[in-house]
Amino acid sequence: MALIIEDGSTPAGADSFVTVAEWEAYAAARGVAPSGTEEEKEISLRKAADYFFLWEQRFQGYRSEENQSLPFPRRPLYVYGYYVESTEIHETVKKSQYELATFIHDGGDLTPNGTGKDAKKEKVGSLEVEYFQTGGAAVLPVPTKALPFLEPLLDGTSDYNLHATR
Repeated sequence: MALIIEDGSTPAGADSFVTVAEWEAYAAARGVAPSGTEEEKEISLRKAADYFFLWEQRFQGYRSEENQSLPFPRRPLYVYGYYVESTEIHETVKKSQYELATFIHDGGDLTPNGTGKDAKKEKVGSLEVEYFQTGGAAVLPVPTKALPFLEPLLDGTSDYNLHATR
């Protein structure tokens, strides 16, 4: 099933900000070549786009259209001090997706399906696990290479610190 690209025009059913060819070109420029079939690469890109939903409440602004499929485009959105039109997908969103897709393609898991209990402390010898009380801090996985691209998209008022999750 072919990707439907969100280019700022909010097409129905959009499931990626970039094409497989764009991801391959980005990766090749960095000495990486995603392997597998076109379908496997599309799956990695879809999963990377899905990851943005976990962060949506921390992003600047609001969705540009009520029924858009993905969390971007947004309004108002400022990246590095410059206003981004609500009909544009900024390059930082695309670069985030490239890095996230590479992480997924290499076996990383961005959306672990846990029990809802966040481990506060783990011990391997004699197995000991201690959980946060209800309302404990949930930690989202953040691949280090995606950090520089995700940070400028955040609203700046969140107490969530990306660097603490490396």
